[in-house]
Amino acid sequence: MTRRRPRPLALVTAVVLVLITAPGIAWGLWSHQTQLTTAATAGVVQSPTNLECDTERGLLGLLAPYVHLSWQAPIDTDAAHYRVLISDGTNTDVLATTAETSTDITVGLLSDGVIGWLGSVLGIGGQADITIETAHPSGWSSAPVGPQTIRLSLTGVECA
Repeated sequence: MTRRRPRPLALVTAVVLVLITAPGIAWGLWSHQTQLTTAATAGVVQSPTNLECDTERGLLGLLAPYVHLSWQAPIDTDAAHYRVLISDGTNTDVLATTAETSTDITVGLLSDGVIGWLGSVLGIGGQADITIETAHPSGWSSAPVGPQTIRLSLTGVECA
């Protein structure tokens, strides 16, 4: 008695058929078409409004003028504090940080710390722009409001 060997052609055909159809069947079982929609919103930190610049005079209204800046707090925003920014047109830096809605800018404030570059860049009669931004407790900041231009004079700082 002789044993019959399976035909190689039938075996190859069966393997090819399984390899071709199995991925299609699996894809049909595993794939599912569903449309997913989402919405995202971004919070906005409101800017302060009505930035005003007033030149205040020192002794007898003659000496050491300084600038008093004031603004209104934004509505519906919890401000952690406000940043007073100063720019000479090229560089911008934080001049002061305050929880109040006003601040004074004096010659001493302009010459302290990182703002020392301003005095050397501006010199007497030089100008800089002041803007204010709201800093939210989350770390986000508003767009700056302003600018108000200030000028260094022989005796102090004045609104331009």
